[in-house]
Amino acid sequence: MSKEVILLPQAEEDYFRLRVFLFNQTHSKSVIQRFDKEFDTAVEHIKENPDVSPFEREPIRKKVQWKYLYFYIELSDKIEVIRIYHESEDWLSELLEQ
Repeated sequence: MSKEVILLPQAEEDYFRLRVFLFNQTHSKSVIQRFDKEFDTAVEHIKENPDVSPFEREPIRKKVQWKYLYFYIELSDKIEVIRIYHESEDWLSELLEQ
């Protein structure tokens, strides 16, 4: 049985920040639809296969989907997505600060 995947508040902020950035850069609804589709695919993969993605720094795992990095922690009863970054962002520095 798969666990529920929850976006923590910072991950939710990341999701909306990235959507807004993409739209402002492209003004394309199809790009936003692709982003949403890839997001759904990433969350589904994390839900179905939480132990497949490598540890970035235990207990944090990193899932790469399209051009985005999803950082999450698997708990006994759920999976928490803690951050989402575009691959070009300085995600390592931010993760180390947490």
